[in-house]
Amino acid sequence: VFPDGAEFLRAPVTNWDVMVDLAVIGPLETDASPLPLVDGEALAVGNNVYLIGYPGEREKFPQPTLSRGLISRLREWPAAGITYFQSDATIAGGQSGGALASAHGEVIGISGFRFTDGDFALVASAADLGPRVQSLAAGESPDPILEPLPPMAGGARTHQLLLMNDYDDQVFVVNKPAGTVVDLGVTSDNDTYIRVIDTNGYSVTEVDDEESGTESAVFTIETPGPHFVIVGQSSPSIGSVWVSSSQPLIEFPDFDDGRGIVKGQTRVGYLGYPGDVDTFTLTLMEGQKMNVSVDSVLLDPYLLVLYPDGSTVEDDDGGGGLFGTNAELTFIAPDAGRYTIVVFDATFNNLFGGYFLRVAEAERSDPTPVAPSLPMDWYFNSGYAIKYPSNWEDVSGDEDSCPVEWFLCFANAQGNFLYLFVEDLTSIGPVTQPEYVDSVIEGIEELSVNYELESRETLVTSEGGLSVEVLTYIATSEELRLKARRLIYVDQEKHLAFNAVFLSLTGRFDAAFEALMSESINSFQAVDE
Repeated sequence: VFPDGAEFLRAPVTNWDVMVDLAVIGPLETDASPLPLVDGEALAVGNNVYLIGYPGEREKFPQPTLSRGLISRLREWPAAGITYFQSDATIAGGQSGGALASAHGEVIGISGFRFTDGDFALVASAADLGPRVQSLAAGESPDPILEPLPPMAGGARTHQLLLMNDYDDQVFVVNKPAGTVVDLGVTSDNDTYIRVIDTNGYSVTEVDDEESGTESAVFTIETPGPHFVIVGQSSPSIGSVWVSSSQPLIEFPDFDDGRGIVKGQTRVGYLGYPGDVDTFTLTLMEGQKMNVSVDSVLLDPYLLVLYPDGSTVEDDDGGGGLFGTNAELTFIAPDAGRYTIVVFDATFNNLFGGYFLRVAEAERSDPTPVAPSLPMDWYFNSGYAIKYPSNWEDVSGDEDSCPVEWFLCFANAQGNFLYLFVEDLTSIGPVTQPEYVDSVIEGIEELSVNYELESRETLVTSEGGLSVEVLTYIATSEELRLKARRLIYVDQEKHLAFNAVFLSLTGRFDAAFEALMSESINSFQAVDE
């Protein structure tokens, strides 16, 4: 809408910049005189500036609102090369995207952000936005972000997907008029889920009712605009997924997912739809000390690094930045292998936009390395509880990995195992904990060609306060060499022996496995049955 009453109901969006929240609309046929974007960065602090916009308006042809303030200071966003004017002229809803004018009526900035803690505005300098506007008008992207606009045409009613892990998903666009009913179905061997989000980021429906991998959802399009259908899984293993729909589903490719990144590199990424989660792969050698950071102004980025064994390190606001919401962490690779870097919006408000992801060898000034942690769950048996890694594979039915029926067995891809079992001592008669431990050692010695007991210690678990014995030993036979740590607790009143055996077929414990064993052993406790 222009001051002379001219109105453009279908003004085309030529291009948009998802890194700095900028769009170019047009071309428009109008007699209005254009205003140039002027470099105002040389203006002194204290100069009057004016914000022009339409905050809180409901009128069809509103008058523009004028707010006066001072240039308080300049702030820099080095990653994008953008200078921001900070002003005490407050930005309210409807003013974002308006002009910042100098006292001479020159457009020196385009408003974008309100810094709520101090109730002041941050306005991007027109001098820095000018080249980006020229690129957008020419149909180019100022930053190398692939295909940021969602597809709006085509699609099919059936799709077959291959999801790599529980961070992987596939997004489809449904572009149908309000009132359209959409019937969805998903089938897989893994546990799947369906999420539907509208253009404004509001959840329409979310379904995860079955563990079998078969899910269905029916929803009605209430608001105009494309809707995003997200199909994912809760399993860390690769899964084939079949998707069906009563309406055409248009695949929305995520070019960030699965992209490789190497040390010394900065990737430009894009959360392209509400609720998007991006994954990057990083191959490291054992002992490498790495620093990873995510920088954005449109997002509150959350950063997570997934280790090959399933443990994680993560950060929310450790990286500072323009609003103090950037993510940054340092970690040391315990093993050689492929690490996964995960980026998403920490507010869970379904925001989307661009960001810079940087990976580099850690320096002395970087944050202190953080220790990895594994997602843990509780195992209960006979009135006792102990934590175990919930994302390890349950191999209890595999005779090669778990030969004894009353073992509960978990394994990961690095050749580490955890056996949990309770032995009934009724037939043996009264036995003390030290006596039972002696019998365990004798049994291992008989089975092993070579046996070395590294340590035998008594400790009190920190969470449960129970006195347990812990054996650490290496056992070698003609077929294999293993290293194990075994928690033993004997309850003489119940005539039971609780055992947790941590075992590595590599013959060594790395830092991540050491941390896992320590957390699990210290979690052991008695619980009400």
